[in-house]
Amino acid sequence: MTGLGEQYSRRSFENATDSALLARKLAELVSDRLRRASDVRTEARVIVAGLRALGHNLFSWDRSIDWETWGDDYAKPEATRILVELRFPEDDEPSANVHFGPWPKPAPATPCPRCQNPMSATFLRIHGVGHGHVASREVNVEVFLGKQDPRTFSVGQGSRGLQVPGLWCPSCAGLWLPDTKQVGWTG
Repeated sequence: MTGLGEQYSRRSFENATDSALLARKLAELVSDRLRRASDVRTEARVIVAGLRALGHNLFSWDRSIDWETWGDDYAKPEATRILVELRFPEDDEPSANVHFGPWPKPAPATPCPRCQNPMSATFLRIHGVGHGHVASREVNVEVFLGKQDPRTFSVGQGSRGLQVPGLWCPSCAGLWLPDTKQVGWTG
């Protein structure tokens, strides 16, 4: 017994003429259950288990102290997806949102500022190797990303590093990093 009716099964969502209405009704039911629960986190686990028992292939997408997001397997997406957002803030009543529908279309690849060919996601990693000795003095390493965006870290007894997300252009071998001082990229 899941406490959720068969009307909230995966099959019911896929066959519904108004899946948005069905999602709102499920969100109301889940919100009510969270509000009546003595332990909202335990109730959240019970709700997710109930949805799984009804055929929803839910995975934890993200969580924090006062919320959780559950959704379909994005590594092997089906034609449609369900998203279940559970919120339980300390200063407000618990609530839920449920969304069902097609996956969003992928964002178009960012064109390279130099050659306009599509770029792919990557990162810049700088690793400073420390000496591991207690007498090793700390040395500051300063890296400039863009014109006015210095990043500083120190290396001494221990190794430390810096990693920044970026985009790589295989056509012109350009590495582009977000420029936080200006809107755009620096390469």
